[in-house]
Amino acid sequence: MKMFKRLVATTALAVGLTGAAFADADSEAFVSNNANEVLSTLNQPSLTDEERVAQFANYMDKFANMDEIARLVLGQYGRDLDPEVKARYTETFRRYALAVYESQLDQFRGEEIKIISSQDRKKRRESIVVTEVQAADQDKTLMVLWRLRGEKDADDYRVIDVGLNLDGSILWLMDNQRQQFEQKLSQSRGDVNVIIDWMNDWITTYRNGGEVEGVISDKKS
Repeated sequence: MKMFKRLVATTALAVGLTGAAFADADSEAFVSNNANEVLSTLNQPSLTDEERVAQFANYMDKFANMDEIARLVLGQYGRDLDPEVKARYTETFRRYALAVYESQLDQFRGEEIKIISSQDRKKRRESIVVTEVQAADQDKTLMVLWRLRGEKDADDYRVIDVGLNLDGSILWLMDNQRQQFEQKLSQSRGDVNVIIDWMNDWITTYRNGGEVEGVISDKKS
């Protein structure tokens, strides 16, 4: 959670995006509706932990394109990948990503996301939406940047990356995770099974309350 607690958008980026007055209202509505729906699932005391995780996963599947994120994170190592290995990797990455999002968003349970601005990008119907959210355990407004991509043959979006500010610079989680994976894969001669095993170990350690490796799991460090 420390990662989100340190989140503050840089002045230059915030000013640049605030100036985009005519950005796509649909992308802003998509983030507002779905992000708040996701957060609301973390604030239902009547749910068991298992039920909460299941509902959270259901909403995140609507909110984020897990298959696309999994593909982008793997980068060049995903080319010509054996179909069986690819299927296992994609399924494991989905569980891993859901655990990461769950761990980071949990501190915002009960809070509401506010849309600040957005900016359309020409490439592949993409938008960046800037939001504010009040941290539940501190008197501080934080900012989160959502990178959206329009779905093919559908008037809808999916999140493909989230931008954070760490120590004064913007960190895009998907790009950062890709760098981490590429480092591990370069050391293992491109063996994707190494990443699958690493993610499974990460999930098990996290669910058992242990210390986990990686920038986006910073809440445990």
